[in-house]
Amino acid sequence: HPSETVAVNILGLQHVLDALAGQPVERLTFASTADVYTPDVAVHDEEASKTPTNVYGASKLAGEWLLRYARQAGLRAAVRVPRFFNVIGPGETNPHVLPAVIEQLRTSDVLQLGNLEPKRDYIFVGDIAAAVVALLEHDSDDDLTVNVGTGRSCSVREVVEVAADLLGRPLRIEVDPARVRATDRPNLQASVQRLDALLPDRPRTSLRDGLRALLRSEGFALRAG
Repeated sequence: HPSETVAVNILGLQHVLDALAGQPVERLTFASTADVYTPDVAVHDEEASKTPTNVYGASKLAGEWLLRYARQAGLRAAVRVPRFFNVIGPGETNPHVLPAVIEQLRTSDVLQLGNLEPKRDYIFVGDIAAAVVALLEHDSDDDLTVNVGTGRSCSVREVVEVAADLLGRPLRIEVDPARVRATDRPNLQASVQRLDALLPDRPRTSLRDGLRALLRSEGFALRAG
């Protein structure tokens, strides 16, 4: 939905900034994304090269620029820009890989999926929420841009292996050509040094525990142990 994406993430943000002009607001949080980074096999720190490869990433990077311009124009609020990596957990509505896996698990042990080897940094939704609140409440008056991820990445194949173990079911993957992206980032993995320095006590839910919570929320019976 490129037009809606631009309308919300760019024009919508500018409307917020217009409304804040001259207002005594202490904090402003803009949820950004790891999609702002240039594709690379290396771990991404916050200063890494930024070349979005889709409209979503481009709109979020444009939003970060708008915040910079607003600061130059006199925005009073201390700005928080968490860049989210791949969020997993109960309640997801976007058609990403895990909702596709969940849907197919209801009727089959054979999963039709696309690209299997690109790696992603999967972070539990509860950890994301905790980080957003903690960054908002952080006592620094400086603007803060920070990756919110785990610092680890794994492939879709590895995610399915963990799910299979939790379910106690032998899952098989078949590559569906219709689901294969023509291009895909090889590795989207966060450097979390800045996040750890700012929030040393943040929750750190493992991939296994995050998948366990997701599967339980969807009504699946899990293997004991």
